[in-house]
Amino acid sequence: MSHAQDSETTDDYPAFGAFVQPSYSENCCPMDSSYEKRTLDILRDAQAAAAVDGPAFDIVKPLVDMTIIFNGFVERCRPDFVLEITPEGKDPYLLPIETMGRGDADYYTSKDVTIHACAL
Repeated sequence: MSHAQDSETTDDYPAFGAFVQPSYSENCCPMDSSYEKRTLDILRDAQAAAAVDGPAFDIVKPLVDMTIIFNGFVERCRPDFVLEITPEGKDPYLLPIETMGRGDADYYTSKDVTIHACAL
């Protein structure tokens, strides 16, 4: 991704910054880690199996925070993935997926906010 800024003296938009984001090669889905890539591989395998046997679902990679309202509580979170599940003859529902990459206490503490918000 690159950023450009309008030049007041010309019609050019010279670049003033850029960064690189790893992505899943098949669909350019941005990945934050190899753990997320593995999670997406697992979800895609499950999606293929569900197409044969059970409720179909779409895999969404949120790029911005989601607002979750549950029992009057409003939370914002950005899970790693969201499954949009549509059981036959029923209303669709969302299932947030958070990839847990490490197992140390500091990491779990940093994930508490996301996990709590997405669990509502």
